Amino acid sequence: MPVIFLSYRRADTGGYAGRLADSLEKRFGKGSVFQDVDTIVPGTNFIQAIDAAIARCQVLVVLI
Repeated sequence: MPVIFLSYRRADTGGYAGRLADSLEKRFGKGSVFQDVDTIVPGTNFIQAIDAAIARCQVLVVLI
């Protein structure tokens, strides 16, 4: 299963990121997309979670 890291700015592209994540998960399966607001558990070290997700991703998508 592909691991896709979705990088975006909430102020500009938050809505687009959510729709893109939904579409990617429909195509590649539930849990295949890392999106910070949906994947990081509250109380987790944010920086460590991001670093770990980037290290294991196969695809990095950046929304500008």
